[in-house]
This record gives sequence, C-alpha cells and structure tokens, in this order.
Amino acid sequence: MAALYLFSWISGAGALLLFTSDLQPIMLLVSGSRPNWERSLCIVRDLREKLETGWLPSPEEWSLLPEVEAPWGALAQECVGELREGGIPIVPTLRRIEKAIAGQKKAEADARARSAQAWGQAAVCGSIVPLISVALYLLVPGLSEIGLPWWLCTLAALFLSAVAMAWMLLLSEDARWGGLAHDRRAWWAAAFCFGERLLGALRGGTPGDLAWSRALPQLHRHAGTLVQHWGADLWSEPPVADSRFEPAARSLIVLGGSLRKAIQASIYEGRGCAERIEAALEALRVELDCEVERQMQLLSTRALKPLFICVAPSVLLLLAMAFWLSWENWGLS
Repeated sequence: MAALYLFSWISGAGALLLFTSDLQPIMLLVSGSRPNWERSLCIVRDLREKLETGWLPSPEEWSLLPEVEAPWGALAQECVGELREGGIPIVPTLRRIEKAIAGQKKAEADARARSAQAWGQAAVCGSIVPLISVALYLLVPGLSEIGLPWWLCTLAALFLSAVAMAWMLLLSEDARWGGLAHDRRAWWAAAFCFGERLLGALRGGTPGDLAWSRALPQLHRHAGTLVQHWGADLWSEPPVADSRFEPAARSLIVLGGSLRKAIQASIYEGRGCAERIEAALEALRVELDCEVERQMQLLSTRALKPLFICVAPSVLLLLAMAFWLSWENWGLS
C-alpha cells in the first residue's frame, strides 16, 4: 500500500512539473491558447512588403488580415479597409501596426523569460508537497493507519500550490500588458487604431474635426469606456486621469487630450496636425514600453507573494496535520 501511495504521488509530482513548465493547462484555463504572434507578423509584413515593391496583394491575402491575433486583427481590418476605400496610402499604417505587434510579441517573450525563475520556484515548491506527504506518511508513527483525513489534507495542500501557480501566471500576464486591468486591455489597440484612422483621414484631405467625429464611432464600439474618459466632443475639457487608474491606463487617457489639442491647434493656426498626432502616438508607444519594462522588472519580486501566501502554508499545513493526526491516533491529545 505504501509503495503504491509513493508511486502515485511521485507520478503526480512529475505530471505537475511537466504541465507547469509548459503552462498549457493553466494558460487555456485563464487566457486561452497562446497567441501566434509570429504568424500575425508574417501576415502584416507580407502585405506591407508587397505594397512597397509595387505589387497589389490578392483578395486571399487581404482576407488573412482578420486572422491577426486579437485585438489587432479586427481593428486593423477596419482601419486598413477605411484607408483602402478612401484611396489613402496604407503602407505607413501597416508599418506601425507591424511595429505594435512586434512589441507585443517581445513583451510576451520577456514575460515568459523573466517569470521562468519564479515558475521554477513554484514547481519545486509544488513538488515538495507530495514528497513531504509521502515522507510523513511513511515516517510518522500511526499516520499510515489514517486514510481519508490525510488524503483530504494533502489535496488541500496541492490545491494551495495550484492556486500559487495560477496566481503567478496572472502576474505574468498583467506584466505583459503593462499592468492594465483586464477590462482595459482593449484600450491599447483601440487607441492606436483610432490614431491611425485620424492620420489616414487627415492625409486624405479630411478636416481634423470631421476626421475626429468619423473615427470616434469605431473607437466607441471597441473601447466604449475609453471614449467616456476622453469625451466625444472635440471642444470639451481635456480628460483627467486620477490615481484610480494604472500608469498605462493614465497614459492612454491622456492621449485623448493630446490628440484633441493637436486638432484644435491645427484649426486655430490653419496648419496640418498629422505630425503632432504621429508624435503623440510615438510618445504613447514609448510610455507603454517603459511601463511594460518596469512591470517586468517587478515581476520577480511580486512572484514571491504567491510563494509565501500559498505554497509555504501548504507545507506547514501538512506538517501540522501529520503530527496532530498522529497524536489523535495514539491518544496523546
């Protein structure tokens, strides 16, 4: 019986380490399948390179654009579709979308690399739980005679370890998005595509205020809460981002004021505002990249919280329950 118990727990620990290193079960549970950013980059890059060399992509190649990983696929299709219908050059837009997807891919790779140490610690701590359970089961007098209570205690300890691993995955995912809350992550792509719509319309000769009003409905459809913070009226007060929002969210909210001021200044001065909008989008990209980098640097420290809150108590729980059940069995309590 003891040999069977030992074999089952060692097999369970090995499976736990295998799945933890691959992260597929928890990834599917929390955030779906892993995004294929390389294929997304190839789709956008092929379109851009064909247009730059003077070739017109086929309808089948244009139909691949919605297959770009969310949220860039649907937004890029709408943005590029509007530019094509208006006869406006789309190569600069494709180049910026490609750059944004490359940044997203790099951030995800950095998140996996920098969280590898914390996940290794979680895997080792998770394997300690079944090993300690087996050791206590074999060594503590009277514990082998107790069945269901010890099994339940061990399952509870394993559950705490699994919670720690899922917690670490969520921390890694948050760091990849620069600390943005889950319901605000659509702001990232929606804000950039809104800027691309503005630039495309301005290059096509559309006045700034009319370009703003035409691009706003698409932004409202994909990121309605961001429009509420920006304000739909071009001449309204600039948005204010208080301390309730994450730094990345504050940067996205402030972008609305920067775009609004650029258009207002162009109307007052009678000059174009495309360069100012490009500068605002580039500044936003730099700010978001810096915030992602900062979150990555803090990830290894934040990963200690699940270890101390979930994994360490699970080991102490096993020790305490082992001695308590042994004392109960021998009548020493």
